[in-house]
Amino acid sequence: MAGARVGVAGDNCIDAYEDDDALRFAVGGNALNVAVNLSRRKVACQYFGTIGSDDRGRAIRQAVVGAGVAVRLRVVDGPTWITFVRTDNIGTTRIVRQHPGASGSYTPTSAELKSLSGCDLVHMANMADPEAAAGALRRSGVLVSYDHGTDESLAAPVGIAFFSCAGEDAAERGAEIASKACRDGATLAVVTLGRDGSLVFDGARLTTHSAQDMSPVDTLGAGDSYISAFIASRLAGESIESAMLAGTQSASRTCLHWAAWPQTALRAIGTTLREGSDSR
Repeated sequence: MAGARVGVAGDNCIDAYEDDDALRFAVGGNALNVAVNLSRRKVACQYFGTIGSDDRGRAIRQAVVGAGVAVRLRVVDGPTWITFVRTDNIGTTRIVRQHPGASGSYTPTSAELKSLSGCDLVHMANMADPEAAAGALRRSGVLVSYDHGTDESLAAPVGIAFFSCAGEDAAERGAEIASKACRDGATLAVVTLGRDGSLVFDGARLTTHSAQDMSPVDTLGAGDSYISAFIASRLAGESIESAMLAGTQSASRTCLHWAAWPQTALRAIGTTLREGSDSR
């Protein structure tokens, strides 16, 4: 689908790394990370989301525009989402706690939904009402993909359903998740399995792909990087196998640098980026 119009809608946040005495801050969020990585792959996309009326929100806008992403950011009164993370001694980064603040999960206005309905594909993550948004877009003829993360219960009517599943028996559980997603109406179900690679089910055939052997620096955003590469490959008309390879390679590259995409650490802007000032 050459020249496809792509929209990305959903969350953004400040990622605060608690790995040393001085917090490091980066711009992130599942949906925003996908938009940035699509742009880095030369896929023209527009990002829709909300930010708070604080220094965090202004930092997010500056960073995303600087990354070459066209944005439709709605400002809401209050603090922007902040997520505190820690990276262990083998490079695995985990969320410690989150403060969604005023921005929280994204709900598109009728005008924003109309703009999104003009896209060929819309990818969403952390929506307040994913079933309603996905259903409206599909009725408009839009191909919708959604990042369910580890939530196996959500049954939004999407074309491509993305999930993440790791740990013991991840491959077996991932295959069950993918099968259920297709029964619920997804055309493709994609499950990233961490160190066990990934799998895709199209309703009839299960395809698996192994992970690359590497020593991660920071795993935050690897799944988002996989999603963006998979989407870009499918829009380019590539096979499922080729899209999985592209996703695996992209996720591996993301694990080799700090933050969800290449960026300079934000300095603490006064006290407004710190927990306890305006984040609750």
